[in-house]
Amino acid sequence: MTARFSNETIMPTASFTKNRAAFPIHELARYIGKWVAFSPDGTKIVAAHEDVEAVAQLVEQAGFDPQTVVVEGLPEEDTIYGGGLH
Repeated sequence: MTARFSNETIMPTASFTKNRAAFPIHELARYIGKWVAFSPDGTKIVAAHEDVEAVAQLVEQAGFDPQTVVVEGLPEEDTIYGGGLH
């Protein structure tokens, strides 16, 4: 069976948001260009890979349910998401 992430939007908890915001930039730099899965509390990265589907499998191998982690892509370039100015 292939591990998969849900298509449902699940809002991170306040503690996740606080911990993710405090995550050391120098640690994140190791994962540039990859998808990372943060632990449910946002204190550590439990899996990382260039392919998001591989991340789901790695999450399970690390002992976590893929439905409980927060997955984030870390682009190789500075990226701004949003609409343009009119």
